[in-house]
Amino acid sequence: MNVVKALKDEMRLARALVRKRMFISPKTEEEIVQGFHWLYYDSHLLAKSFFNTFWLGVPTLKCPMDLWVYQHREEDRGGQTHGSRDPGF
Repeated sequence: MNVVKALKDEMRLARALVRKRMFISPKTEEEIVQGFHWLYYDSHLLAKSFFNTFWLGVPTLKCPMDLWVYQHREEDRGGQTHGSRDPGF
């Protein structure tokens, strides 16, 4: 019986999260995107991003979230890509 209750609770939570995402206004979404853009790309003025950003221990000027996408693409292709030689890159 506890399993059924737990599943119902999880479904209730999942529905709430989907509804929240579905009903976010485009204006609010744009404000969030612009806020992130300012926070990450302009925070170099406070020495908080570009000069102390690392990916797998290597200093980088690229946003780490972009690098996560590249890493997942590589994994999805079974490690078959070769950096810039990848035609889809």
